[in-house]
Amino acid sequence: MLLSSEDDEVRTWADDLIDDEFTAVSSHQTIRLDTNDSKSLQKHFSLYQNNHYIYGVLTGFNYGDSNDEHCRKIFSEVCSYFPLELIERINSLKNPDQDECYETILLETFYIIEQSIRKHMDDVLSEKTALELTLSGIDSSQYPKIQQKLNEYTQKLSFGFSCVITIINTTKIYVANIGDTRAILCVKHNNTIRSQELSTRHDLSNPNELKRLESISIETEVLKSNQRIGNMALTRCLGNLKLKNFFKNYPDLSSATSDPILTEPSLNSTRINNSCKFLILASASLFKALQQCFNRENVLDDLLLIIDDKLTERNDHKNVPDLVLQDIFQKYLNLNEHQESFHSKPILLIRLFHHPNETDSTADHDAADEEANHDLKVDKTVITPIIIMNDDINLDPSKSNDSVGSSKQESDEIPAYVDFVPLIEALQKHNIDYDCFNLFDFIIMIK
Repeated sequence: MLLSSEDDEVRTWADDLIDDEFTAVSSHQTIRLDTNDSKSLQKHFSLYQNNHYIYGVLTGFNYGDSNDEHCRKIFSEVCSYFPLELIERINSLKNPDQDECYETILLETFYIIEQSIRKHMDDVLSEKTALELTLSGIDSSQYPKIQQKLNEYTQKLSFGFSCVITIINTTKIYVANIGDTRAILCVKHNNTIRSQELSTRHDLSNPNELKRLESISIETEVLKSNQRIGNMALTRCLGNLKLKNFFKNYPDLSSATSDPILTEPSLNSTRINNSCKFLILASASLFKALQQCFNRENVLDDLLLIIDDKLTERNDHKNVPDLVLQDIFQKYLNLNEHQESFHSKPILLIRLFHHPNETDSTADHDAADEEANHDLKVDKTVITPIIIMNDDINLDPSKSNDSVGSSKQESDEIPAYVDFVPLIEALQKHNIDYDCFNLFDFIIMIK
């Protein structure tokens, strides 16, 4: 699944997938961002399969030199396998209405991806072990060269991934994430923006992750003070076999009674309704920049407001991610003009839940209707792609068809589907008002 390009960057078939009409992703082609890493390892994919929309954002870390061919190939291979594995399982779904089916799909896919990474790293691990065995009998003049090679192997084994995967069917959003890539849902009602995080942060700021580490006899106070666990800041990830296989070699983790770094993702889901405006998938670097810009930890609502403003300005939604990044990083660079540029280019994927040409007033009206019907406990869902149904059919023979669509039906009565013209004509012969008509009185009168 690996393809070569003119600049020797490893690509996959997923790079050639065209985003659907509801989706836009940062391209970095319309803006200029000065960063230290011109080829940061990050990718996204977007595809539609069997009534399911599938999205993913993946970022690599601990790869040292981004030009390392081995790391880049593994990263691209993983980015290729993810959508393939998801498609295969979604196509074989037997009960698409059951949450457990999607949870199984996501868990199995993450497990297979981790095994694929381990298979790629087997040769590196074997070569490193064999080289270490030769250290005791070599000439001292050869030691620096061998040590340099061992350091290269160690760097390769430290290579890891953060990712967030989303599956959207006609009624729900399913999210699986590992590491620090995030999924945020924007809900808008009565012009009020609210954020709902659908991902879980796997780092030392998460109290649940700290409790998990404490339950396996790890002293977390030391980890929190250093903001590091082994050779990274994450508590879960894909890859990084250097830490997963040899965590006992780290003093702060040597007391662990089981594996401290998990490969299992966190799973979350939510039902789609008309208050859902858009979903974003983003890399951690975007939120780090925002935190510095606004000088606070929680910047989710700030990000959503920036995106909503760009959408409200009637910009082409395909350009919105780049416009958002341009605003954020211009502010970041203004605040950090005497510091080095930001480490890597962020990735931002925006998925709309209403058609790009639909106005906010229409969406808010639908959300209000849903709120009014909430007591009826009816799940009103957004079906994508959006299908517009014609509800303005005139079934009242006493009204002209010219008035169709001029106003909504105010009564809760079910519109008639039988031709009552003969009955109305019979009532008129007896000078009976149709609106005051009583069937039993009419029967008695006829008798």
